[in-house]
Amino acid sequence: MSNFKPSFALASRLLLGATFAAGFVVADTAYAALDNTPAISGKPDLKVSGTEAPGLRNMVEQSQAALRKGDVKTAIIYLKNAVSMAPKNGQVRAELGYLLLRTGDAASAERELRQARADGAPDQMVLPSLFQAMLTRGKERELLEQFADPNAGDKSVRAADVLRARAIALQKIGEPQKADQAMDRSLAIRRDAPSLLTRASLAQQQGDLATAQKVTDEALKIAPTDAGALMMKISLLQSVGDDKAALGFADQLVKYYPDTAAPKVARIGVLLKLKQDAKAEADVKAILAKQPGLPIGVYYQAIIKARAKDMKAAWKLAQGLPPEFVRSQPAIGIALAQIALDSGNKEVAHSLLSSVVTQYPKEDEARLRLGALRLQMKSPQQALDVLDPLKNSKDARAMALLGQAYARMRQYSQATEYFEKASRAGLSSDVLKTQLALTELKSGRSDKAISQLTELNENNPQRAETAGPLIAALLQAQRFDEAAKVADKLAASAPKNPMPVLYRGQVAMYKGDLAKAVYLFDAALKLDPKFIPARYYKAQTLSAQGKLGGAKAELNAILKQDPKNALAYVKLAQISISEGRDADVANYLNTASKVSPKDVTPRLVLSAYYLSHKKFKEAEGAAQAALKIAPDNDEATALLGQIQFARGSRDQAAATFRRLVTRLPQSSGAQLLLGNALAANKDRNGAISAFSRATELDPTSMQARNTLIDYAVQVGDKDRALAAAKDFATAYPGAAADVLTAETLMKLKRPDDAKALLAKSYAASPSQAVLLAYERISLATGDKAKARQLLTDWLRKNPNDVEMMKEYGSLLLSSGDSAGARQQFEAVLKLKPYDVIALNNVGWMIQKSDPKRAIALVSQAAKIQPQSAAVLDTLGWLKWNNNAKDEALALLQRAYTLSGNDPDITYHLIVALDGSGKREQAKPLLTKLLSSGAQFEDIAAAKQLAAKWK
Repeated sequence: MSNFKPSFALASRLLLGATFAAGFVVADTAYAALDNTPAISGKPDLKVSGTEAPGLRNMVEQSQAALRKGDVKTAIIYLKNAVSMAPKNGQVRAELGYLLLRTGDAASAERELRQARADGAPDQMVLPSLFQAMLTRGKERELLEQFADPNAGDKSVRAADVLRARAIALQKIGEPQKADQAMDRSLAIRRDAPSLLTRASLAQQQGDLATAQKVTDEALKIAPTDAGALMMKISLLQSVGDDKAALGFADQLVKYYPDTAAPKVARIGVLLKLKQDAKAEADVKAILAKQPGLPIGVYYQAIIKARAKDMKAAWKLAQGLPPEFVRSQPAIGIALAQIALDSGNKEVAHSLLSSVVTQYPKEDEARLRLGALRLQMKSPQQALDVLDPLKNSKDARAMALLGQAYARMRQYSQATEYFEKASRAGLSSDVLKTQLALTELKSGRSDKAISQLTELNENNPQRAETAGPLIAALLQAQRFDEAAKVADKLAASAPKNPMPVLYRGQVAMYKGDLAKAVYLFDAALKLDPKFIPARYYKAQTLSAQGKLGGAKAELNAILKQDPKNALAYVKLAQISISEGRDADVANYLNTASKVSPKDVTPRLVLSAYYLSHKKFKEAEGAAQAALKIAPDNDEATALLGQIQFARGSRDQAAATFRRLVTRLPQSSGAQLLLGNALAANKDRNGAISAFSRATELDPTSMQARNTLIDYAVQVGDKDRALAAAKDFATAYPGAAADVLTAETLMKLKRPDDAKALLAKSYAASPSQAVLLAYERISLATGDKAKARQLLTDWLRKNPNDVEMMKEYGSLLLSSGDSAGARQQFEAVLKLKPYDVIALNNVGWMIQKSDPKRAIALVSQAAKIQPQSAAVLDTLGWLKWNNNAKDEALALLQRAYTLSGNDPDITYHLIVALDGSGKREQAKPLLTKLLSSGAQFEDIAAAKQLAAKWK
């Protein structure tokens, strides 16, 4: 939606403090746009004698004639010719500088005015315009240094001008009291309307509207028809919301100066604020009829078109505006950036806003819009860079944008902090509360997040923007029944909307009821056959059932509907990876790159695929291709560094990661990558520094915390390792902190302390995370009885906890209780028929008693996870023992390719090779296996086989 509300400040800055002469166009461009700085320049009193260079007087007169017609550009051309004729004539050069300032070219104006002063032009003629040029260019401190505070006894006109300029400069650098003192001294010398208006403007900027109003009224008494005084009166009336009264004064201004563009410009601003666009357009047409192509007229013409939603016409007009006009004040740049954005020219909008921020670094509105645009363009680090000066702002919008940027960077603790600040600053929308809840969720505080989202959802259960995140949070917490209720309520409120049905399908999918999930995704597609998300999830669910043919059919249906859907090709490539069809992987991903040439994702997936297969040259080529499209893509840069690291170029990898850290100084992940490279290069201090910085940037990241702890333990820095865990526990007390500390104590070989901590934590607040850690540490210390007791007690209270059922089944299996283990895994299959671990383990346990079912179960597991070495090994061994020799050998060879270091898999392949008449291939494998010292179930049989072969 367009946001065009050009404030009256635009027009007031065009006119404020200007001197009107008969027939003189004061503000045909935005020359006095000084970011709330009152204009202080006046028209130089130019006199040219007849003794000057031949033709000089004529050039000056031609210039003045052009000015009377409002043709400033032609006037400048004549004056430039005049300066060429008499380069040492300071007065002519001063006039040129004054006119250049009016066109918004402050840099050229300052250069000419300084030269004019050097050539003898009097200060009274030069200084007001020079001050204006310097202030326009943000040279406040330079002005204060170059033009010292006049002596107390100096009552000259020059002193009044200097004090007035110093007052404006002091206000701009944040010293309002000194600004007022300087301006009061200037007024004591010369209390005219322009000086009073400067005092009024300073008061207005300081929020002292009463003083601004009082001083403006005094100026109007001195000069009732003064344009600047009228402009300030209009501005003050608008600032208190009295737009109708402001329009009355704007009408007076136009009445007093009917042949001048600037008063109409002033009135246009008021009319637009009053939403009287037709009258505003009439004024614009009147201006352009007299002065075709006048930038300020074209600008407002574009604004009016944009407000009428005619973005094509608005953008066409905006493109014709001269660069110096666009740069003349931040309000213009911001408004034109919005037109560019709304007309689909995102990169141009970004360029315009970047230019405004560079030229006017204190312009918060431009900074906010640029930050929001960079977030929209998926550049959170760049958004943080531009928003950094606003970190201590009280603007709720700034806090919300900073929160979003940190959330995108996965720095959830900082995101939460800024979202909370935004809320305290008065931004209390449901969107903000939802974002805050999501950062809580990602920070690991799921209970708090769910509580916040539940409250929002209860207030409006029909709102998908709240229900969706709540469902996701409940699914993550495995609170499936609650998630189903939220989805059901949403679906009931919008029975013809496919989105709630999609949510219900997702709940079923996470619960493991894949058949129901497929049914619901089909139901969503019945409501809207073109609802692509339902096809994606249906394909994912079919893939989880091992129905890869059906999954591919859904993805191809997406491509039929949307041939340029790169994600569908990426998904097809991932299925090809799982099926081991390497040739198809590259074909699909290359096709995705062709249909979406600016999308780096297919190239990144291809690069990662090659990296996983140790094809480093191809991996680097794909990563470089991604960087060619998006040179600043952080993921591509990180992947390139990982490729360099994997191929052994660790110094090169460290250099790449350093570049990434420089570009992403707030990224915890970038620090981790750098730390790993430094650790490999034996740079202990550098690695510790990077890992520590990673935890500082994202204090809730368990990956960062564990990496620091593991490395500290590795290098023998036990105190640092324990401190890292305890710091987290102090800042974020709870189950996660207790588990982290206990695991750290185990790494430090303090098992008794670890068990005691978890026992206390579990007694105080039983949770799945603490239970799992407590049970595994008990097993690691040889206390199987305690581990078993913990799991049985939990399952007695939580009989449908699938994860704990699998954990208990594995414990029983390792203890030799096959019957008990089978009972647990069979129970899992009743709740989740497609659970790969349960399918594999039950198949393994019943291979002798029910070989047909065993093969069927493990075959199903292999369809679901065709890249699982363990599953392929189980299936291959079952088929070998059931005389399907050729199938078995192929399966076992694939398993070995995927996990050649697994001794059980290696032994099974050795047996199959030997039994298939390929003993020469089996012998070196057996020799290598036995010499490795690995322990495995059939080690005795392997030794007998080796002895037999001798």
